[in-house]
Amino acid sequence: MPNQKNYSFLLAMAALAVSVGVAGYALLLANSLQGKNRALEAALLAYTSGNFGEVGNETTELEKATAEISGKLAESEAQNRILVRREIDLRQTAQAADQSALAQGNQADFARKAGLPIERKLEVAPGVNISFMLIPPGTFTMGSPGDEHLHAKDEVVHQVTISKGFYLARTETTQAQWQAVMGSNPSYFKTDILGKNTENLPVDSVSWLDANDFCKVAGKPSGKLLRLPTEAEWEYACRAGTTTPSHWGPVGRNEQGVFMIENLDVASFKANGFGLCDMHGNNWEWCSDWYGPLGTADQVDPAGPVSGLYRCLRGGRWEDTLEVRRSAFRHKLPITVRWNFHGVRLAMPLDERQPD
Repeated sequence: MPNQKNYSFLLAMAALAVSVGVAGYALLLANSLQGKNRALEAALLAYTSGNFGEVGNETTELEKATAEISGKLAESEAQNRILVRREIDLRQTAQAADQSALAQGNQADFARKAGLPIERKLEVAPGVNISFMLIPPGTFTMGSPGDEHLHAKDEVVHQVTISKGFYLARTETTQAQWQAVMGSNPSYFKTDILGKNTENLPVDSVSWLDANDFCKVAGKPSGKLLRLPTEAEWEYACRAGTTTPSHWGPVGRNEQGVFMIENLDVASFKANGFGLCDMHGNNWEWCSDWYGPLGTADQVDPAGPVSGLYRCLRGGRWEDTLEVRRSAFRHKLPITVRWNFHGVRLAMPLDERQPD
């Protein structure tokens, strides 16, 4: 049975409808409620005067009308949120496209001036190559602003300068590449699990220690120094000039990232402005840094704390939530952990050779 508070709430909801852009509908319902049915008015009068015996079936009608208005307002509010989200997505997509084009131009200019190829293949085992993309030096804003959707507290905004260009692997290391270099495949998601050829899937079940060992062994044929990227290098390369939540613009949905029911082959989706694939998925990628607070001061080539309990990971896995599908999201784990969504992407300095 309704009470006067319920009726007041009903009128308040109609007022709210006016404020969210459905004034016409709210007014129509309110007028209908108050004037279309004399018996309904009598029921309300009887109830507010304490004459409950005369309310009868009109009480149910009032409750139905109240529920109808509440339902329509909730539906309108949900639709409005969708429209607002779509508008933000479109704006961020356009912004990211423009910023990515500028980054691609900077990459080409740096390659021309330095006399370096934008894409370079490095032999890591007999007949097995890894493709690397040239990342030009530059300054970017690391972290995310407090008003970014799903912002985390440790994503402190600060300016970072990457003073030297470097190469970063175009994709995560595949199972075939790991097998050729290390002589075994630690991955959980192999043919016996997925029922398909998994050579071109990213290697998984790799710890930070495993990833570092892989860097050393993979660099031996060429004598090149291969290493894990720093956290700052990773985010800089992932963003490729963008300041939006992801290098696509908005937070990656399923059709944009590799966030499906299972891993996908590397390079299954469009690359970012620097030509890097799968920076948002397939697997988490280990970085060289110990995890620690970022701070607000400007930094040049930061490499993280000198010690710590955890190492950093970036990029998210194939089955993560929206929160981690952002360029700024930070993850941390002990160096010995091997889960079936931990992988590796190699970095290669321009002029350094592997130490003897």
